[in-house]
Amino acid sequence: MFKLPFIYLSFLLLFSMYALALPVSYDITLSGTVDGTSFSKTQNEVKECDEGMCVFDVPVFETPVNFTFSNYTLSQPSELIKSLAFESTNDVLSTLITDKITLTTKELKEELKIGRLVTKNLVSGQNTIVLQIENIGTKDLKEVHTEISGDGVKTMSSQRVSILRGQSDFTTTFVSVTNTGTIDIIIKAYAGDVLLGQTIETISVPVPQQIDTEVVAVVDIAYAQEQVELLWSTVTEYERVFLTKRAEEYVLTDLTDALDKINEEIKDLELRIPDMTKESFDREVSLIKRSLDDVKLQLDHATPKKFTDKLKENVGAVAAVIGTIVSALTAYGLAKTHVAKGKEKKK
Repeated sequence: MFKLPFIYLSFLLLFSMYALALPVSYDITLSGTVDGTSFSKTQNEVKECDEGMCVFDVPVFETPVNFTFSNYTLSQPSELIKSLAFESTNDVLSTLITDKITLTTKELKEELKIGRLVTKNLVSGQNTIVLQIENIGTKDLKEVHTEISGDGVKTMSSQRVSILRGQSDFTTTFVSVTNTGTIDIIIKAYAGDVLLGQTIETISVPVPQQIDTEVVAVVDIAYAQEQVELLWSTVTEYERVFLTKRAEEYVLTDLTDALDKINEEIKDLELRIPDMTKESFDREVSLIKRSLDDVKLQLDHATPKKFTDKLKENVGAVAAVIGTIVSALTAYGLAKTHVAKGKEKKK
């Protein structure tokens, strides 16, 4: 006989216990006397109970010295409790100090309530419908979604959410509408594949107005990418030539800003290709090419620096050196004269 592995059985048992555990609560009141005076104390008990019946021990109370026990009473059962009683009396009152408490839970119910459809005016084509869904059952629900159908109305997709019992959330459903006029639609709410609620609403879909639009040629992606690659190739080559000639000390205007601007223009153009018409794309390519032509013109007319140009550039440095030398010689001459006069006075 085939037997399931022990680990697998243990997992199934643990999962089933977790899945069926329900939070329940109730109040239990201890009554008696202390030195002939009436005394009572109430304590709230919060438990977890499997679906069906559970048995719990009477809790331990802290009592004053000389307390004499009289009875227990049960009250305030939570909404998931169907019946609550002491085991010895099958009632909410017990005089047995070591009694046990038995409770049964209500049968778990899965039910969803669909909120009012806010937007009833849809259009031909794709529409987004947002609905509020309330979990009015007694179980937490996962993968809650809605399906909308009707004459010419079809659900394309629906967002799935989890909703705790007693809570509500919003679902988004994408529908396609092909018919016009007044249409009755059926809205169904599911948890997974289980239908848990439905309602009928009426929507209005107006006849779309005919608008004459001019057909605009969209730029071909392959063509656009080829043109952009040529622009990148050209600007890269011009950057290489510029750096080379600057290193070789050509007479050349600084083209760094111009080349940076062209790089940014090409990058921006490349990002906008999918949204451009062929006319607008070609126009911007033409403007970038014009900027590249201006850079090429300056590169072509750059010439190596002449000796006189280099000399002019260094006139300031040479003059500074000569000035330093003259100052030093002058100082040396004055010092020498001063020493000579000193010697003459000593004689």
